[in-house]
Amino acid sequence: MTQNLTVLSNMLDKPDETIDVKSTAATATMVNGAARIRSITQTSAGTAGTVVWRDGGPDGNGLFTTYSSVQGTTSIKFPFPGKTFANDVHVTLANVTGLTISYH
Repeated sequence: MTQNLTVLSNMLDKPDETIDVKSTAATATMVNGAARIRSITQTSAGTAGTVVWRDGGPDGNGLFTTYSSVQGTTSIKFPFPGKTFANDVHVTLANVTGLTISYH
Protein backbone atom coordinates (compact mmCIF):
# COMPACT_ATOMS: atom_id res chain seq x y z
CA MET A 1 0.00 0.00 0.00
CA THR A 2 2.79 2.45 0.87
CA GLN A 3 4.47 1.96 -2.51
CA ASN A 4 1.23 2.73 -4.34
CA LEU A 5 0.78 5.95 -2.35
CA THR A 6 4.37 6.96 -3.07
CA VAL A 7 3.92 6.40 -6.81
CA LEU A 8 0.68 8.40 -6.80
CA SER A 9 2.36 11.18 -4.81
CA ASN A 10 5.25 11.34 -7.28
CA MET A 11 2.84 11.59 -10.21
CA LEU A 12 0.92 14.43 -8.55
CA ASP A 13 4.10 16.32 -7.71
CA LYS A 14 4.91 16.85 -11.39
CA PRO A 15 8.71 16.35 -11.10
CA ASP A 16 9.33 18.12 -14.44
CA GLU A 17 8.22 21.56 -13.16
CA THR A 18 10.74 24.12 -11.94
CA ILE A 19 10.54 24.80 -8.22
CA ASP A 20 12.17 27.86 -6.64
CA VAL A 21 12.97 28.34 -2.95
CA LYS A 22 13.07 31.54 -0.89
CA SER A 23 13.62 32.26 2.79
CA THR A 24 13.01 35.21 5.10
CA ALA A 25 13.17 36.02 8.81
CA ALA A 26 11.07 39.20 8.58
CA THR A 27 7.78 40.47 7.16
CA ALA A 28 8.25 40.71 3.39
CA THR A 29 6.91 40.23 -0.11
CA MET A 30 8.58 36.91 -0.85
CA VAL A 31 7.52 36.58 -4.50
CA ASN A 32 6.72 39.44 -6.88
CA GLY A 33 4.09 38.30 -9.33
CA ALA A 34 1.79 35.30 -9.48
CA ALA A 35 2.97 32.12 -7.80
CA ARG A 36 1.83 28.76 -6.49
CA ILE A 37 3.23 27.80 -3.09
CA ARG A 38 4.10 24.10 -2.91
CA SER A 39 5.52 23.90 0.62
CA ILE A 40 6.12 25.98 3.75
CA THR A 41 8.56 25.50 6.61
CA GLN A 42 8.40 27.95 9.51
CA THR A 43 10.41 27.98 12.73
CA SER A 44 9.78 29.63 16.08
CA ALA A 45 12.05 29.95 19.10
CA GLY A 46 10.68 30.60 22.57
CA THR A 47 7.13 31.65 21.65
CA ALA A 48 4.48 30.19 19.36
CA GLY A 49 4.52 31.98 16.01
CA THR A 50 2.16 32.92 13.22
CA VAL A 51 2.47 33.87 9.58
CA VAL A 52 -0.34 35.75 7.81
CA TRP A 53 -0.29 35.04 4.06
CA ARG A 54 -1.57 37.81 1.77
CA ASP A 55 -2.05 38.13 -1.97
CA GLY A 56 -1.42 41.72 -3.11
CA GLY A 57 1.11 43.17 -0.66
CA PRO A 58 0.79 44.12 3.01
CA ASP A 59 -2.76 45.43 2.52
CA GLY A 60 -3.79 42.64 0.15
CA ASN A 61 -6.29 39.84 0.53
CA GLY A 62 -5.50 37.68 3.57
CA LEU A 63 -5.62 34.10 2.29
CA PHE A 64 -4.70 32.09 5.38
CA THR A 65 -2.61 31.97 8.57
CA THR A 66 -0.09 29.30 9.59
CA TYR A 67 1.00 28.56 13.15
CA SER A 68 4.13 27.07 14.70
CA SER A 69 4.75 25.66 18.16
CA VAL A 70 6.74 27.33 20.94
CA GLN A 71 10.15 25.95 19.93
CA GLY A 72 9.86 24.00 16.78
CA THR A 73 9.41 23.75 13.08
CA THR A 74 6.13 23.40 11.22
CA SER A 75 6.11 22.05 7.67
CA ILE A 76 3.18 22.06 5.27
CA LYS A 77 3.08 20.58 1.77
CA PHE A 78 0.22 21.58 -0.54
CA PRO A 79 -1.02 19.09 -3.13
CA PHE A 80 -0.47 19.91 -6.80
CA PRO A 81 -0.83 22.56 -8.12
CA GLY A 82 -0.15 24.35 -4.82
CA LYS A 83 -1.73 27.33 -3.06
CA THR A 84 -2.32 30.01 -5.72
CA PHE A 85 -1.43 33.69 -5.28
CA ALA A 86 -2.63 35.81 -8.23
CA ASN A 87 -0.57 38.98 -7.56
CA ASP A 88 2.32 38.31 -5.18
CA VAL A 89 3.18 36.42 -1.99
CA HIS A 90 3.35 38.67 1.07
CA VAL A 91 3.96 37.33 4.58
CA THR A 92 3.57 39.02 7.96
CA LEU A 93 5.64 37.21 10.58
CA ALA A 94 5.01 37.27 14.33
CA ASN A 95 7.42 35.35 16.61
CA VAL A 96 8.78 33.41 13.63
CA THR A 97 12.56 33.18 13.33
CA GLY A 98 12.65 31.64 9.86
CA LEU A 99 10.33 30.94 6.94
CA THR A 100 11.14 29.01 3.77
CA ILE A 101 8.82 28.42 0.84
CA SER A 102 9.05 26.38 -2.34
CA TYR A 103 7.01 27.71 -5.23
CA HIS A 104 6.57 27.86 -8.98
